[in-house]
Amino acid sequence: MTTLFISDLHLQEGRPDLTRAFFQFLDDKVQPKDTLYILGDFFEVWVGDDLMTDFQKEVATKLGSLKEKQVTAYFMHGNRDFLIGKYFCSIANVTLLKDPHPIRLGLIPSLLSHGDIWCTSDEKYQKYRRVVHNPVIQWFFLKLPKKVRGNIGKKLRENSKNRTVQDYSVLDVTTETIEQTMLDNNIPLIIHGHTHRPFRHAMPEIAMALHSANAERIVLGDWDKKGWYLEFNKGTFSLNDFDIDQSLK
Repeated sequence: MTTLFISDLHLQEGRPDLTRAFFQFLDDKVQPKDTLYILGDFFEVWVGDDLMTDFQKEVATKLGSLKEKQVTAYFMHGNRDFLIGKYFCSIANVTLLKDPHPIRLGLIPSLLSHGDIWCTSDEKYQKYRRVVHNPVIQWFFLKLPKKVRGNIGKKLRENSKNRTVQDYSVLDVTTETIEQTMLDNNIPLIIHGHTHRPFRHAMPEIAMALHSANAERIVLGDWDKKGWYLEFNKGTFSLNDFDIDQSLK
């Protein structure tokens, strides 16, 4: 049995190549009795379960079909789909996790996150994050007329088309925050997404401080020209990528 981790697929109707790649990933890579963790920004935008499109329902249904293979699936909110709720989770047959979430992988105490909570150098974003994750604010937003929320979602999708590589260059976690989190929680392994910078960062100084054989921060990649996933099997991690067929755009 294998444990798989993905994040930042940014699924959307305008990118059928990503949807097909994800469906193929579920069919080919996720085997019976595996465990799958989706660590946020699964969808490009989400404005409420009651406004699920046919496309989003199709994705949820496909994900929910994993129960036929006895796969256990978990979902964590990202900064783009933090309004996903119980209705989606019931269709997709996923368990919603809080961010961050501690787990044990083999003998390794680990911490999972979307990752944006550790971008503490960006004070403006952190203020925004505190507002939009406030339960009262979310309740109020979800009470807005569907048309209003739909228009907001449309605007967000339009804005996303104008994103550039330069926009992403300012997004990263703060190293000092990561290190302190690991020390405070006695955790030698962190797995996160959000930054779109897939890499395995060895952290020997943290390992020494925790009296651990190793310490590491593993960053999941976003799906665009390539798809990324982390695989944990028999005590070994492997950060993998595969080409996505761009002709389907």
